[in-house]
Amino acid sequence: IGIERDGNGGYFIRGHGSAGFTYQLLRAPSVTGPWTTNVTTTALSSGLFEFHETNAPPGPAFYRVTQ
Repeated sequence: IGIERDGNGGYFIRGHGSAGFTYQLLRAPSVTGPWTTNVTTTALSSGLFEFHETNAPPGPAFYRVTQ
C-alpha cells in the first residue's frame, strides 16, 4: 500500500488487489495492535483500491489492509 497526505490533515491510502474483491483498512496505535477496522472498499476492475482517511488520530498510527 501507499500513503499520501491529502492536504487537510488526512491521508489517501492506495493499493492494488484483485478486481471486485472487498478490502478492509485496519488501523492501530502500535504495530502490535490492537487493530480495528476503519473502512471497507471494493477494488476496481483494474485492481486498484483507495481509502480516504479523513479522521486520522493524533500521534502514531499504523495501517494494514486485509481481504
